[in-house]
Amino acid sequence: SDVQEALGVTGHRYQQCNRAVDMEMTFAGDWMIRFDQDVVDVMDQGVRALIYAGEYDAICNWMGNEAWTTDVGSDDFKSQDLKEWTVNGEVAGWFRSDENLTFLKVKDAGHMVPLNQPENALDMFVRHLTNTPFDA
Repeated sequence: SDVQEALGVTGHRYQQCNRAVDMEMTFAGDWMIRFDQDVVDVMDQGVRALIYAGEYDAICNWMGNEAWTTDVGSDDFKSQDLKEWTVNGEVAGWFRSDENLTFLKVKDAGHMVPLNQPENALDMFVRHLTNTPFDA
């Protein structure tokens, strides 16, 4: 397709989840590894982090992601309740954010947020990349 040509990946068959790759990563030790401190180290260098999960994600559930982001977040981050994020006047999810960290729970999405909520996922990425608040 035109998209594959633009990305330079023609001749490859796309698979959403490739079991061979998964097993290779698992046997290499890349399974259930904590990365929370790595995220903190990156944020300490001034890089903003966006951690998101679909509200129906059974692989990376929103409750676990909310818990660890609250653990590593600033006092301001920890003190916040989740606030509504809207796209085109509709609730798209809920978030808490400070200067370097945003946690976002995406409404009506599973593990593949861009597949389940493409318009909202685009809004999420654009807001993060342009440093636009999720309540703007």
